[in-house]
Amino acid sequence: MVDCSGFCCHIMLWGKTAEEFEVPENSVISFRKLSADEFNGRSLSYQNGASKMQIDPDLEEAHALREWYETVGATQSFTLCQGTSASWGASASLNRKELTSLADVKSNNVGMNEPAEFTVKLRIKWTR
Repeated sequence: MVDCSGFCCHIMLWGKTAEEFEVPENSVISFRKLSADEFNGRSLSYQNGASKMQIDPDLEEAHALREWYETVGATQSFTLCQGTSASWGASASLNRKELTSLADVKSNNVGMNEPAEFTVKLRIKWTR
């Protein structure tokens, strides 16, 4: 989650909400009643039943956020909000210009001739 503050934060979804989460990339999402947690730094948790979520709400603030993101935010670097137990280090950040897909990593043979390090962001939809 990012906004015009220059910071980004993780939001943890649990249970059925996580399993069924289908939101187009770059959507504006409105949350109510998230709980603050410490998991690899600071994160916010969505609790089924207690929290509320709206995708692309028709709110003045949501329209302003979308306009900011489309004109500035999509290319901005963000600093990750850190908690006391963060394992990423104080300088962790998200630079959208450096994002790529795993398909591109494979097709470009990244790591085939020399070691390569990268962070993977993924969502597990099903497991045994």
